[in-house]
Amino acid sequence: MHAPKILAVIVLAVLLAPSVAALTELDYGTHDISVTLQSGQDAAYLVPMKAGDRLIVDLAVTSGGPADFYLTNITAYNVYAASVSGSLNFPSLYYLGGQSSENCQGIVYTYDSLIANDYVLLMDNTANTEAGAAPVGPVTITGTITVERNVWTLVNIIITILIIICIILFMLYLRWPEKKA
Repeated sequence: MHAPKILAVIVLAVLLAPSVAALTELDYGTHDISVTLQSGQDAAYLVPMKAGDRLIVDLAVTSGGPADFYLTNITAYNVYAASVSGSLNFPSLYYLGGQSSENCQGIVYTYDSLIANDYVLLMDNTANTEAGAAPVGPVTITGTITVERNVWTLVNIIITILIIICIILFMLYLRWPEKKA
């Protein structure tokens, strides 16, 4: 049974991993990224998103060997961080497949969040993940990370529908034939 082991790993990871406050939080807007990771280092960015928000990532390795790029949630990041610190040995990292790439020179994608969640964008130059790049020295990663707010909230949709209904009613009123007595 792997379920009790996985549950134990998650509980331990949440208790043992570094605080979420240690992560760099990215708010709405465009953020220029330039980070150099030595062998065995990683960089992580916390991206709190609401349902319908959009994340646009365009990152490239500008010097050094390949690196790993992951988009994951805060729980999986805590498991990863506990594993890196030596508290746990858990080399499998849960991540969103289309928004992650291992052993590569960069990554470009757009991700639309269907639910509110705290996502972590992880750039890795360690040998801690099973299929990840083997560190061969320092890696410099540059690019942009953009977080766009969802403008189509339920309130905005309702207001838009009401405005359209008012316009239609007004046009019907102007075109309505008058009854002659």
